[in-house]
Amino acid sequence: MPHLSLHPTLRTCSSDTILRGISELTAVNTTYTSETGKSYDFNTATKLNSLLVKVLKNTGQLVTGESYDLDFDLQFIETEKYDAKMTYKKFMGYCPGVAVIGELIVGIENRDGNANVRFHQQDTLERIFSNLEQNGIHIKRVRMDCGSCSREIVETVEKHSEHFYIRANRCASLYDSCASISFRQQKVLPSGRGLPLTSNTFGALPPGQVLGNWSSPSAISPTDAAFDSIAVIGVAMAAPAVARAAFFMNVLLSIV
Repeated sequence: MPHLSLHPTLRTCSSDTILRGISELTAVNTTYTSETGKSYDFNTATKLNSLLVKVLKNTGQLVTGESYDLDFDLQFIETEKYDAKMTYKKFMGYCPGVAVIGELIVGIENRDGNANVRFHQQDTLERIFSNLEQNGIHIKRVRMDCGSCSREIVETVEKHSEHFYIRANRCASLYDSCASISFRQQKVLPSGRGLPLTSNTFGALPPGQVLGNWSSPSAISPTDAAFDSIAVIGVAMAAPAVARAAFFMNVLLSIV
């Protein structure tokens, strides 16, 4: 790094010291065994994730006591490293779980590329949420895709956030719920626009949970729809029951 020598007072450590410091942050793989007896390696990178959040705080990019919106997803990374596994996308690689706040990565856990996306995902989320909370970072809202739609994951997310938005999986109970939608209530959005709303239950969620309010996205502006206490589904309110159920895959669930 010859360019660093241009700084009049900066002193840098040797490459050996840097390597030794990086080695101290490594973590041994954690192996989980599925019900079918297959083993999958996870690397929790606990020290690195802790350092990551502390650096973001020290640089003022995250502020203690503030509330943030968090997105979580599993990202497939193609690689030919010795421990890469075949993913369902038909290439060798890893499938790390990544949590971000805005454009800031606040948690990463690597995992075998052939592991099911829901396999022990609740444990990954628990570690990420706990690390943020230990650093005084409060998560207000969480967004996740249908790869996070399971009872265990929903219960974990509910415990660590005020609101969360999880896309639904294809299932008979949701088809039936979509087909039986009736709009009897009215909600006024911040823009002043009124929307007919309803509530319904979702059998795959914990007992007693409520879907919250459902509405037609065609009636919502992008600003209104970004984060409101409604669940948006791609269904025309005037459509017949069969047609409404057919649009099920566009569902975005809001647990409020």
